[in-house]
Amino acid sequence: MTTALTRIAAKSAALLLAFAACNGMVGPSIGSETNWVGTCTSDQDCASLQCVSGLSTTGCDTTAACPGKPGLQVCTTPGSPAFESTCGEVRGQPSGVCLRTCAADVDCVGAYRCEEGACVPLAGAATPSQAMAALREESIGARCIPEDERSPEFHGWQTNAVNIDDRTTCATGLCIVVNFRGRSTCTYGQPADPVDPWLADPTKRACRVPGTGEPVTVPVEPQVASRRTEEALYCSCRCDGPDGTGPFCACPTGFECAEILPRGVVPGAHVRLIGSYCIKAGTAVRDPAALDQEPACSLDTLNCGPPP
Repeated sequence: MTTALTRIAAKSAALLLAFAACNGMVGPSIGSETNWVGTCTSDQDCASLQCVSGLSTTGCDTTAACPGKPGLQVCTTPGSPAFESTCGEVRGQPSGVCLRTCAADVDCVGAYRCEEGACVPLAGAATPSQAMAALREESIGARCIPEDERSPEFHGWQTNAVNIDDRTTCATGLCIVVNFRGRSTCTYGQPADPVDPWLADPTKRACRVPGTGEPVTVPVEPQVASRRTEEALYCSCRCDGPDGTGPFCACPTGFECAEILPRGVVPGAHVRLIGSYCIKAGTAVRDPAALDQEPACSLDTLNCGPPP
């Protein structure tokens, strides 16, 4: 595959795994945050939080009792799927536990998945290494938002480029953008200002910055109708590369290991990113230039579905 590298993110999110949860699951410690930090035997082990059934969190009866900050936002109670996934097998259950809210797996950080609006621990992991392996495999192909798209001045990606973002919240540690045009959160793009082509038309600004809703201030090309976000932009991991630059992952069913960053297109300092990544089977692009000749997503025909 012929590709060009636009940029490689240099900042990596630190994620440390420690034993946690009510029934031996594995939970994360992110930076200096104190929610879901591991097993505990007393409140003293949990900084400003409480030790509830061996889990550093906060007990609750209603959501109003949960801290109103990211990480501990919703009270889950016995009988709910989230509670049963977290503390269902524990004797002396609390009346409820505070969990992080979510709309999709991408909103959960570390060894968690989103279940009916709450981040719950991944099952089936007895050790940190097993938890990370399960987490990586489950997360390959999950939706992600590259960090550049959080800027209101980002024009979007190009079909002749590949981007590897390691600033992502992907459990795999990497969000890939492969031969994709535009912004993942703005299907139909937005036109340039007739007066100033470097700015977006102020009367037709349809793109928003994910997470903040802030208007995107620059023109954005529409996505290619035949290569939408789900085919080209998602969490992945490196499955092959030059000797001595591993470790490498195994691609799960439905994915193939494809070389998207050949030698020679990546600066030497980023040799650890050269090589092959897990991409969805059958989605490799042989001629990126041909994508720009294919129909674009059009607001006139709504050929790519209703605007988000």
